[in-house]
Amino acid sequence: MEFVVDRKGGKIMRMLIYIIVVLSISLSSISCCPTGKALDKAIADCEKDEKNGVILFSNLRERCQLCPAWENSMQKVNEHLWAFYLKQHPELSDSMKDNLWNGRLAVGMNLEQVIICWGNPYRINKSTGSFGLFDQFVYTPTYINHNNNWRYVYMKNGILVSWQD
Repeated sequence: MEFVVDRKGGKIMRMLIYIIVVLSISLSSISCCPTGKALDKAIADCEKDEKNGVILFSNLRERCQLCPAWENSMQKVNEHLWAFYLKQHPELSDSMKDNLWNGRLAVGMNLEQVIICWGNPYRINKSTGSFGLFDQFVYTPTYINHNNNWRYVYMKNGILVSWQD
């Protein structure tokens, strides 16, 4: 359907219709967090992959942020992620378990532990030299940090050495 008022008006109307169509297609392609049985299946799929499970859980957590009613799904995903990691690493100290559960970073954490606490970084900047391998993880403002600041994590040879919050 096209509404033509005049040449300029017709072009504007066609452009608006095009924008609406493009936006509706884009919004429908956003993958929202699964709920109910679909969430249970997604969690089970994460738990099956012992090597990449933490990354898969983190990706699922990001999907949950896209949905209006994400809190219940997010809580369930976080609980399963935490249990999954503890099952693989029963040797963790009580203080490390507490840090992971509460999303608090601690010097000496490895990559998986940082991802459990703060999720997947927006970008990773890498530096290599005689000092070793340094990674800077860049985090955008999200629900996790409860403020509007960009955050940075610094890893040396795969171990957390510092961060900016």
